[in-house]
Amino acid sequence: MNSLKSLSDKELTGRLRQLVSKEQSLTLSILPHLAEVERRSLHLEKAYSTLTDYCIWELGYGDSSASRRVRAARVISKIPEVYGLLKNRKLTFSSVQT
Repeated sequence: MNSLKSLSDKELTGRLRQLVSKEQSLTLSILPHLAEVERRSLHLEKAYSTLTDYCIWELGYGDSSASRRVRAARVISKIPEVYGLLKNRKLTFSSVQT
């Protein structure tokens, strides 16, 4: 982290934007995986009664982060077009409702 102190403001904010873009891309990649875990009921095999509990206790998400991801995963499995809207930032995870 100390190496960040040597970056110029422009370099720091540029790197941050790159990281956020990668984070968003990874999060979008996670959604279909969560939908497939639920479709296969793999969370039940791990003794989690809900996919949200699986996300919290097995994957380490906080309550609200897990809920948003599960909700979005369920919606994109039913309405695939929503994935594109999320990818193009026309929707946010918190705006996706089941």
